[in-house]
Amino acid sequence: MSPNEILIHDHLVSRRQQLAGVTDLPEHPRMIDLLLEVDSALERLDHGDWGLCTICHGPVESDRLLTDPLVSVCLDCLTIEQRSALEHDLATASQIQSALLPARLVETPAWEIASVYEPLGAVSGDYIDVIKSVNGSGHPLVTLGDVAGKGVAAAMVMSHLHALLRSLIQLDLPLPELLDRANAMLLAATTASSYATLVVIRLFPDGTAEVANGGHEPPIAVRSDGVEPLPVTGMPVGLLPSVSFRTHRIRLEPGDSLLLFTDGLSEAPDENGSEFGRRRAASIAGRNQGKSAAAILASTREELDAFLDGGQPADDLSLMAIRRL
Repeated sequence: MSPNEILIHDHLVSRRQQLAGVTDLPEHPRMIDLLLEVDSALERLDHGDWGLCTICHGPVESDRLLTDPLVSVCLDCLTIEQRSALEHDLATASQIQSALLPARLVETPAWEIASVYEPLGAVSGDYIDVIKSVNGSGHPLVTLGDVAGKGVAAAMVMSHLHALLRSLIQLDLPLPELLDRANAMLLAATTASSYATLVVIRLFPDGTAEVANGGHEPPIAVRSDGVEPLPVTGMPVGLLPSVSFRTHRIRLEPGDSLLLFTDGLSEAPDENGSEFGRRRAASIAGRNQGKSAAAILASTREELDAFLDGGQPADDLSLMAIRRL
C-alpha cells in the first residue's frame, strides 16, 4: 500500500470499530449498510483494487476518493439519478463556499482591500478572507491561501481552514503563534496530503503591514520607487509538525499596495505551455501603482485573459490587492 492508502486503511478500521458499536441500535438501520460499505472498501484495499471502478475497472476520480474513500464507481458509470444527486450536492457546496467569501471590496479608514475569486469548477481549494477588525483592535487581518489538490476534497479542507482560522483570529494572537496553532490543528484533523500554503497579513493604521507567509506565492509590494516580492517566512500549514513561523514587516505610504495571488495566476499556461509568471504579475502591479485596489485587479485579470488568448484557466484563481489610503 502507498502511504495515503495506509492512512485511509487505518481511518476505515477506526470507522468500522465505531460503527460496530451502534449497529444493534434500532434508530440506526443505515449503520449496517454503512458497515458493509466499509468492509468492502477495506477488502479492496487489501486486494490492491481500491480506487478502481467496480463497473468499468477504470480509476475513480482522486478528489472523490479523498472526500469519500467508500466511493466505488467513477463518474462515467453513475446512473442518471446518481449524477443528478451529485450535481445537486455540488451546487449546494458551491453556495456554501460562496457564503464564506468576503465582500469584493472592503474599506477601512486606512486601507482598501479588493478580491477576485474564480473557482475552476463548482468549488475551489483557494481560500480568501478579510476581517475588518479583531476584537475592536482596528487592525484588519487579511488571509489568502491555496489547499493542496483540487475539487471537492480541497474545498472541504478550505472550509475547515476557514473555520479554524476564524476561531484562532478572535484570540488576537501574534501571527507566528496563530500559524503555529493552525498548523497543529490542521495536522490533527486531516490526512497527510491536506496541507495549505497561506499568507496572513495584519494591517495597522500607520501603513505597516505584518506579513506571515507559509510557503505561498510571495506577495508583491508596489511602491512609487518600484516593486519587490516579500519573503516566504515559513512552511505550508498542515504539512509538518513542529515548524516555526516568522513575520516580515513592511511600511506602505499612501497609494502603495500589495498584490496577492494563488498559482492560478502565476502558473497559468498559454497555448505553448509557457507560464504567466510572477515577473509578469509584478510588472502589471508596478504599472498600476497609485491606482485603486479594484483597478489593480481589473488590469491583472485583463492581462491574464490576453495571455490565455481565448484558452481556459487550468486552476482556481484568487487575487487580492491591498492599498494604503
